Amino acid sequence: MSNQSSALLDYEPHINLSINIKTANECRNLSEIRYEIDTIDHFIVKLMHDRMQYALATLKFKLDAKPIPDNGRIIQQLNQRKKWAEKYGLDPKFIESFFKLMIDWYMSQQIAHYKRQNPDQANIQIKLCSFPELKAMEFGLDWINILHYGQLLSAGYRKAREITEPVLVSFTQMTSIFSDNHNLTGFHPFSLFEQSRRLPLSHGFLLAQPSQQFFMLAFGSAQQFDVNQNISPFDNMSKKIVDFSYQEFHSEVKAVVDGGWKRLVLNGIIENCAEKNFFGHGPVLTGGLCFDHQNTCQSKKWSNFGEASFILPRVQFSHKDGNSYVTFNTVITKYDKFEDEMQLINPEMISLLEFCNELLNGAKQYADGISDSPFDRDNYTELNLKSVLSPDTWKQTVRDAIVKINNEDFEKVVLAREAEIETDQQKIDCNVGWSLTRLCLLYPSSYLFGVLRHGNCFFGATPIQLVRLVDNQLESTAVTGKTIGETDGSGGKVLETELLNSSKQRHEHSLIVDLLKSKLESITEANSLVVPDKPTILKLANRQHLYTAVRGTIRREMTVLDLVQTLHPTPAVSGFPQSDVLKFIREKENFDRGWFAAPIGWMDANNNGEFVVALRSTLINESLVSLFAGCGIIADSDPEDKFHETKLKMKTMLFALGEKQVVQSTAPI
Repeated sequence: MSNQSSALLDYEPHINLSINIKTANECRNLSEIRYEIDTIDHFIVKLMHDRMQYALATLKFKLDAKPIPDNGRIIQQLNQRKKWAEKYGLDPKFIESFFKLMIDWYMSQQIAHYKRQNPDQANIQIKLCSFPELKAMEFGLDWINILHYGQLLSAGYRKAREITEPVLVSFTQMTSIFSDNHNLTGFHPFSLFEQSRRLPLSHGFLLAQPSQQFFMLAFGSAQQFDVNQNISPFDNMSKKIVDFSYQEFHSEVKAVVDGGWKRLVLNGIIENCAEKNFFGHGPVLTGGLCFDHQNTCQSKKWSNFGEASFILPRVQFSHKDGNSYVTFNTVITKYDKFEDEMQLINPEMISLLEFCNELLNGAKQYADGISDSPFDRDNYTELNLKSVLSPDTWKQTVRDAIVKINNEDFEKVVLAREAEIETDQQKIDCNVGWSLTRLCLLYPSSYLFGVLRHGNCFFGATPIQLVRLVDNQLESTAVTGKTIGETDGSGGKVLETELLNSSKQRHEHSLIVDLLKSKLESITEANSLVVPDKPTILKLANRQHLYTAVRGTIRREMTVLDLVQTLHPTPAVSGFPQSDVLKFIREKENFDRGWFAAPIGWMDANNNGEFVVALRSTLINESLVSLFAGCGIIADSDPEDKFHETKLKMKTMLFALGEKQVVQSTAPI
């Protein structure tokens, strides 16, 4: 048998593939196995020869007898062969790639044969689609300029090998995926966020301000910058984040996030076609910080979020004033000079297309049900809340705060509480896209936000912009207000007059504005701050606010993160003086705010960005839904009234989640 292993037989045509003399189990030694392998390979070559005859014969049936590739047919062929691979337990992706190479070879032979038969057509150019191009066609994503992205990836791999450091490759192109009415083609943008939660993706982000025609959606992770409660190095020591001082914590965040982001951008290959006045385009970091890193009431509910977490998304959509852009990001970390570049680039392009296909095409299934309740109406007639901290205990904390205020320990403190939806189901099936749509109707002038972290989803609505920075011009807002009673039938006109004429409300608002101004003066150019003389009214569904926007020019060395760290926490979510009220909150509030009342937003490669304060909000994991709300406590506050105020704020989120009762709206819908 040893001679047989190298002797290849001449075969007569066979009518089936069962050409082996012996099965694998019947072979008695290595030589017999090799002989059978050679037999199969010889037969494969013979079949390839026969297939060539069929390939050449197709020319006489094609248009003008020209070897024009039928890309639709090729896509069908590859999908069929993947199914065959699955049937026989083979890797479908490998078989797909193998047959794509084989089909390309047959097509090239067709073209060469055609040119030999038609010398006058020797210079004809016939394009064979690459594997990524075919994938884009198959998924309906041929609007993505995937070949150009591949060229950028190639340049990125060359640069990574040259500098032996990670290289960011980022490509932004215009897209029509958003229409003027904020709908993604064929489905709603909020359904896209819901799809990212259902896949589930490890990371997702949403920030929207529908009244300003602004949406940002970011999905997946190309790079992550985190600071969490694990042991972290600081000043050459090992120290827990909870033990960091305020300044130490923000120095750590700045080093990890700002430092890492700047290095990535500096080495990056970034191509951005967006207009200069379109902020929020190109590569951005999305994420946020916790309310208080020194809080000792750590809850596992927030374990996937960390004390500070920012993500460079794999895919990002931005929409503003009718213009839409999509950005694709890849961070190259392989520097091996001996690796085949195309073996790295093609899989990356195909992986990106598969990612987009799952995300975009999968989201359509949630669009049709956007008006349906996220809860099964057969099982839910209303949503009941249970306070995590007992109402009596929380009201006592309010009384303790009032004593402190009367003793002049501080002027005002903002206390929050948490409640959970009671259910007998093991898994609560919420449709966050549907809930965001309802919030959009309730709060058309507010920001909507959402953050996904490994199966957990934190989302809600807020009127408070912490800071916006565009071309070194900052804007920050001071917001104070009073809850509208459920029986208020005036459309809010009475309350509007009361707010504007109330010396108490105006005094509290002026304190907030003065505090904001004092913080900003240290980080802005001299005499650049613009502070309006009087506030305006900001109307929401069940609440009105006194509102003042402060603007100025930052000093050149300041970053978006510097502004966030300077302004957070605002008096609207903590009280004042800051250090005293934070100490009281840590000691008395008895729950983990996590990212509630904390900064959430984005920052780009050009030091532009925007952060909001996450207020009316919900945290969802597989088996639990938590709601959060807070209210300001002053000397004459009544604990019962304040508890009712938080209930009314939570009722808004209950409505968003599926509560039948509609919250009265003073804003146009």
